[in-house]
Amino acid sequence: VKAVEQGRIIFENIRKVIVYLLADDFSEIFVLFGALAFGFPIPLLPAQILFIDIIEDTFPVSALIFGKEKNEFLMKERPRKLKDPFFNRNYIKWLITIFFIGGLALFISFYGILIFSKDINLSRTFSFALTAIDSLMFALVVSSFRRSVIRHDLFSNKYLILALIFGVLLIGAAVYLPTLQQVLNTVALSFRYWLLILGISITELILLEITKYWFLNRKL
Repeated sequence: VKAVEQGRIIFENIRKVIVYLLADDFSEIFVLFGALAFGFPIPLLPAQILFIDIIEDTFPVSALIFGKEKNEFLMKERPRKLKDPFFNRNYIKWLITIFFIGGLALFISFYGILIFSKDINLSRTFSFALTAIDSLMFALVVSSFRRSVIRHDLFSNKYLILALIFGVLLIGAAVYLPTLQQVLNTVALSFRYWLLILGISITELILLEITKYWFLNRKL
């Protein structure tokens, strides 16, 4: 029984990591291809994408590996058949929804800030910070496929909490430290922009939780 339980935990953690990485990468690809298709400036520079994908995302991914779903959920599921796909139709539908939610939020906010400020570096810094914060928020969403972010044991994975705190510090360093500003072409953001980023990220979080329930947990 313990072996089965451990096997299910490992399988679930692998699926969490893959969903997390796919959602992050494809949302960025969605925005880049959208910008190229319309002939607009790209919202994120290569150095900024690399910083998010290689440096900042490393810590949430590592933390998700150590996550442990409650036994009452994992051990009540029927055994998986050998021919069952890694992602069933519901997971694929949810992934596609995630791509559009994250991609559209970034696309609209970038060009909105660009039109409002007329400052390409400010707009890209805003998009960079929004993408990075979204990435941290999404780690909370995929920490459980069966339960919402608002749950009593949210802080049970101490590695994930530490990863989120460290991720926020990395974002702050990338935006405000002069050395990283030169490398990443970022500029300092005022408090109102952070409030806007937080508002957009919370809205996305709510939408992701609703769609997670709809596609993965709704009883048909």
